[in-house]
Amino acid sequence: IVTGKLRAQRKLLVDLKGNRKVTNETITRAIHAITKSLQNLKNLEYSPSFKQQLLGIEGYAAAEYFSAISAVLPKKYAFKERSRQPAQDKFNAILNYSYGLTYSTIEKVIILSGLDPNAGIYHADSYGKPTLVFDLIELFRAKVDRITLKLFTKKSVKDSWFISIQEAPSGVFLS
Repeated sequence: IVTGKLRAQRKLLVDLKGNRKVTNETITRAIHAITKSLQNLKNLEYSPSFKQQLLGIEGYAAAEYFSAISAVLPKKYAFKERSRQPAQDKFNAILNYSYGLTYSTIEKVIILSGLDPNAGIYHADSYGKPTLVFDLIELFRAKVDRITLKLFTKKSVKDSWFISIQEAPSGVFLS
């Protein structure tokens, strides 16, 4: 699951780098970080701390990946880090919504296939949650990221799509 996710993220970054007139150092650094993470996954051996190591590898790659994504956005939409519930910026607000649509579609397919949406492997620590959905969405995240990124880089996003709430909890929401 993690290997598939990281490969798809690296491919997205390689495509972004190839489409830019100016080579972006942040994209290059993120591609190298993900490549290193993939190598670390190959070398990872099962141990009592396996899950923590796996999460660490994935987290390191994610930080670099989202830094690169932010770097290619128009400056007014750049963000510091991935944020959820609530999103702290417009990009993450759209991304969270897009992931939500993807979650529900994957859950529907799992149920229609006769599988148990709670029978996940990687996210198995979330008892009572649709962990198989959480597992499978990992394989689609880079596709959702690509679509969301295009909305911003092709200037399809309008500021009128968002509202900001300054009171607690503060955040950016879709209008």
